[in-house]
Amino acid sequence: MSIQKKPLTLKEIEMRKGSPSDFPVHGVVGLYCRYTDSSPRYFLRWKKDGKTFKKFYPAHFSLSEVRKLAMVDRVHINSGKNPLLLDEEQKLKEKQKEEEELTKKLNQANTFKIASEQWINFEEENGRWRQDPKGIKNILIRLNKHIYPVIGDTPIREINSRMLADLLNPLYQRIPETARQCKTIIKHVFQFALVNPEFNLIDSPVSEGLLTLTASARKASPEADNYPALPFKEIPALVSALLKNQSSSSLAILFSVLTATRSKAVRLSTWDQIDMEKKIWTIPRENDKKKEKNRNRTICLSYQAIDLLRAIRHRFPISNYIFPSQVTLRALDENAFSVCIKKMHRTKLKQDGIGWVDPEILDDKGCPRMITQHGTARSLSCPRKS
Repeated sequence: MSIQKKPLTLKEIEMRKGSPSDFPVHGVVGLYCRYTDSSPRYFLRWKKDGKTFKKFYPAHFSLSEVRKLAMVDRVHINSGKNPLLLDEEQKLKEKQKEEEELTKKLNQANTFKIASEQWINFEEENGRWRQDPKGIKNILIRLNKHIYPVIGDTPIREINSRMLADLLNPLYQRIPETARQCKTIIKHVFQFALVNPEFNLIDSPVSEGLLTLTASARKASPEADNYPALPFKEIPALVSALLKNQSSSSLAILFSVLTATRSKAVRLSTWDQIDMEKKIWTIPRENDKKKEKNRNRTICLSYQAIDLLRAIRHRFPISNYIFPSQVTLRALDENAFSVCIKKMHRTKLKQDGIGWVDPEILDDKGCPRMITQHGTARSLSCPRKS
C-alpha cells in the first residue's frame, strides 16, 4: 500500500532552488518541479505504452493554479486521454473560433454598397464608361434612389432572393424599365463579388428563384408609355417650322426626323461620319444607346437628308460637328432638343391655341402632351394608324 506524501509548500519548493534534478511536489500524482534560471517550472509527467510524456504549465501560473490544472489533466489521463492532444484540439477550436469571428466581422463590413462601389471603381479603371459618361450617371442615380435605401447597408452575404424581390416588385408595378435596370445593376455587383474572395460569396441571389418571386409583378407591369409624337400628317408642317427656325437645334431635330435616329447620335454627329457620295452615315458605337459590338450602325440617308446636309455644310466651317452650338461650336447639350421644342410649342400655342402636341397622349389634366424629339423622330418610320 502506497503512502500518500504531503504536498510541498511553496516555501519548501523554494528551499530546493538550485536542485540539479526534477523533484515531485506531490498533491497530484506525477506533478514535478524543475528549476530553470532560479525560477520553478511545474510539469506533469506520466507514462503510457512505455513512453514518457510531459506537460509543462505556464511559468507565470501559481502553485495552487498548477495543482488545479494538474488534477484535471490527471483525470483525463486516468480515463485514457492525452492532455497534450486535448490542448492541441482546444487551441485548434479557439483558432477556428477567432477565424469565424473575424470572417463574421468582415462579412458584416462587406455591405452591398461596399461591393457596388468596388465594382464601379473596377469598371471605371478598365474604361467601361469612358465613352458613355451618361451610363455611369444613370447607374449612380438608380443605386442612390432605389437600391441603397433598401439593401445598401445590408451585408452582401445576407442578401437573398426574397429581399431583392421586395425591392424590385414595387418598381415593376410602377416603373418596369427602372426595375429591369436595377436588377441588371444588382446582377453585375453580385457577379463581381462572386469572383472576389474577400466577399466570401457562394452564389448569387439573382437566380431562378428571383424570377419566380417577381413573376406576378412583372406580368402586372404597365405597358411602357409611348413618347409623345406628332401625328404623321402634321410632319410636313413641323418640317417647315424647323427649317424656318434655322437654329442648330431645330435643324438637328429635323435631321433626326429624316433619319429616325436618337438625339445623342445626332447631337454628337460629325462630318467625318458622313459619306455624301454613298449617302450613308456611320454612327460610332460610343454615340449609340445600345453598345453591342456587332450592331449595325450604318444609316442610309434619304435625298432630303442629303439636301439638308449640303445646305448647312459650310455653315460652321471651323467646327467638325454637323449641328454645333452656335455659341460654343461644341456639341449641343443633351437638353437642347427639348428646349427648342418647348420654344416652338409656345410660339405655335399663341398662334393657334394648340401648339405642337400629340392628341393621343394626355397628361394628368387630360390635355394633349407636347411632342418629343424621341417620339416624333419615329413618326416617319412607324406612323400611327388614323
